[in-house]
Amino acid sequence: MAEKLVDAGADIIIGHGSHLIQEIEKYKDKWLIYSLGNFVFNSPGRYQKKDSWPYSAISILRFSFENNKLNARIRLYPIVTDNLLTNYQTHPVDEKDFNKTIELLMDKSVSSKALLSNLRKGRDKLGFYLEGIVLQ
Repeated sequence: MAEKLVDAGADIIIGHGSHLIQEIEKYKDKWLIYSLGNFVFNSPGRYQKKDSWPYSAISILRFSFENNKLNARIRLYPIVTDNLLTNYQTHPVDEKDFNKTIELLMDKSVSSKALLSNLRKGRDKLGFYLEGIVLQ
């Protein structure tokens, strides 16, 4: 469905619904983010029981207008959302978990080399992030 939405004119797809961050890829030079995962979910945490990763993401779209052209970038801030690990207090990942998140995304990616070449890693006052260009 995500590819059909891009074919119909969407510039980016940001999905939600599963309880963890899912694959990220590019299709026809457009970002497909299949799921951001949870921000808050009032369950005791089943990540370990189901052998799932305890990571989700917060997304920020940043728009700018330069040289009469609209630009947009997306930043994804990975977070830890397993309530058994966080005591129901979602928090940004530390450097170790950031690297683990990238590793897991690359393992799930159809083309991990392309994924990393299109996303910039960084850190700011909000935490570690992955950033990609949406419009340029």
